[in-house]
Parts: sequence; C-alpha cells; structure tokens
Amino acid sequence: MKNLLFVLIVVGFGCNHQIIKSKNTENVLNRNLNTNYYLIEKIDSVANFYIIYAGRGAQKFKIISIMTQDTLLTKIKCGNRYDLRLFSVLKDVKIDDISLPNFHNIDCVALNDTLSTCIERQNFIYDLFRAKNLRGLYFWTPITQN
Repeated sequence: MKNLLFVLIVVGFGCNHQIIKSKNTENVLNRNLNTNYYLIEKIDSVANFYIIYAGRGAQKFKIISIMTQDTLLTKIKCGNRYDLRLFSVLKDVKIDDISLPNFHNIDCVALNDTLSTCIERQNFIYDLFRAKNLRGLYFWTPITQN
C-alpha cells in the first residue's frame, strides 16, 4: 500500500511538472505568434514585381512588392526574419477611403495587363498581402508615434 502511495505521489509530481512545462511552452509559442516577425522562405520575380513567400509559425503568406532599388535600406534575405507590416490585398479593398467587403471570393490580383498572381490553397496560402514597410526587396523600420 505504501509503495502504491509512493508511486502515485511520484507520478503526480511528474505530471504536474509536465503541465507547467506545457503551459510555459504554450505561452512562448503564443508570444512568438503575436509578433509581426515573418521568416522569408522564398523570393520570386515576375515582370516588375517580387513575390515573397514568408511564414510565421504554421501560417504562410504571399507578399507582393513592386520592384525598386533603395540601397539606403536593408535588403531582405531568405532565411531571415523581418518585422513586416502586412495588409491584405484581397480583404482590405478601398475606393476613395471607403472599405469594400470581399463578396466575390476573389482569389487573384492583376499585376499588370497580362499577369496575375493568385492564392495557393495547395500551399496553405489563402490571401495575398502587401507590406507597408517593404519597397521592392528593401525593408525599413517605420517610426512609431506615441
């Protein structure tokens, strides 16, 4: 009986330690997902545009950026993380500062008269984005106002 009680106490402390460890790990993961840091996974170019594939946790993002050169800024590189300020191209549609809802399940955006880029459901990319602090492949840190 004493041996059974001893085993239950040891198992109880072991499980309690795992629960605390699990909650701490969950808090760290949640904190990392709440940041704007995106891992640059792949960079393609089409016509005068860059198509940048990025990830944050399990989420995948397809970012459209117009080609430009700005050597005073930091050029992004695959494998690095950047604090990008993304906004949806498909969901954040505005005309004359009036937001329009996306009623039509639009999956593609025209880059020019002959080219377009689309979401990639097979790669778990369900939206297209632009970054407020990305010019071509050059990243800049926006000044925050208090």
